[in-house]
Amino acid sequence: MRAKRILAAVAFVLLSTASCGSGDSLLFLEYCIPIQVRPQDDAAGPRLPMVGVVLDYAAHSSAPLAGSADVQSFVIATEAPMSVIQDAALPTGAMVFRTTSLAVVDALSAGTGQPVAARVAFSSLQAWAVPDVQKLMPGVELQGILGGDVLRKFAVRFFYREDRQCSFFWDEEDRFWPNILLLREQPATASDLAADGYALVPYQLGGGGQFMLDGHVHDLPATRVTVQVCMNPDPFPLRPDDPTLGPPAVDGRYPVSGVDMFALVATGTPTLMTTDGGFARIRSDMERRGQIPDIRDVALPLPEGVQMTRQIVNIARLAVIGGVSSSLGACEELARRRGQEWARRNPTLPNPYFRDAESSGAAVAEVDLQRNNQNQGFSVAEVDSSRQYWQGLWAETLPDLPQIDLVLGHPFLSFFEFTVDYPQDRAMFRCLRYDCTVPSAPCCHAGGTCTCPQTDPCCQYPHFRR
Repeated sequence: MRAKRILAAVAFVLLSTASCGSGDSLLFLEYCIPIQVRPQDDAAGPRLPMVGVVLDYAAHSSAPLAGSADVQSFVIATEAPMSVIQDAALPTGAMVFRTTSLAVVDALSAGTGQPVAARVAFSSLQAWAVPDVQKLMPGVELQGILGGDVLRKFAVRFFYREDRQCSFFWDEEDRFWPNILLLREQPATASDLAADGYALVPYQLGGGGQFMLDGHVHDLPATRVTVQVCMNPDPFPLRPDDPTLGPPAVDGRYPVSGVDMFALVATGTPTLMTTDGGFARIRSDMERRGQIPDIRDVALPLPEGVQMTRQIVNIARLAVIGGVSSSLGACEELARRRGQEWARRNPTLPNPYFRDAESSGAAVAEVDLQRNNQNQGFSVAEVDSSRQYWQGLWAETLPDLPQIDLVLGHPFLSFFEFTVDYPQDRAMFRCLRYDCTVPSAPCCHAGGTCTCPQTDPCCQYPHFRR
């Protein structure tokens, strides 16, 4: 991997840095780590995934109490290549490389005033220390960041609603918790995951490189997780009231719609962001198809300062695509999968999309906000390509990866139970409400039956063939 220079003026989200050896310093790991989080569609409003962290855990004579100043709130951010801790004694603007011990604790289930339990601990973690972490993530209440340097040793499962698998025997209220799960390995095969309703999306872990500090060159591993996205495709089915109705075939194939984008998976980012070029492509595509982009001014906080910019607020649909053909873009892969799904749902009708059946279909994780009849949409903000935000990211990832032009943050990810399987370079997405034990919940079966309510924005295709 080629070396990449890091400029001190570039904020943390742009740094091509990640901790090395963090997995080797792992002291212990327990099953379920409760987190504070709210999905994008929560009535109380969204909240990024937050976890309790105790620094210098081994130096404490006893476990700190939940709610005490010793238990700090850290955002879990896959887009941050390195974990960040706060040291108010540092001079303004300083950023230093520091080794610390760190424990991720259960600060929720025990209740305020009760001792916290450490769920995973690192005895020697290299992290960046800054005087004010909040300047790196403006608008987010936090005291630190858990980044890709910690996460990359695990298959990390994110579950943003009350999870039946996350409870504790001492909890007399029998509560379930949103949580993250750090697995040393995820042994399930692609076919098993597909049969269980997951969209399996292989990816190439990107980024990393080298940086120099105090005359020493440090080699840093890759942490960037990127996926293919089809932005704002046509609805499927085309007519919810008549699912047999399909659009006119194009040479025996389902017609392609939407804008191809290459996205960074960013659990710690509260806004979907694209480049000025990406913004223009989305706007042009909407206008070409007779849609009216709802464009509004917005003050967007970035690590380099607040930027006055624009956002399109009526993007109806987003889909992450697990490509099975390097020659096809995300939207073309989605169209081929839709042609196959139409034929599966209507086996007694003549198949106008017969050529889509020539190859296996791609995995699809899609959210359609028009399903819930609330006239809402995804908001995508424009960030000028000359900004350090993009320039630093591209300096780290090009030419090993295609040019990233979308930051896929909390507004989309929070609709899914998803796992970033770093050891096997794959991500798994399944709608968060997917529950085969509840007849009213979205659950598409491989046998053909599908109980997805038409009003649920996140409802996947049934069996994803590879």
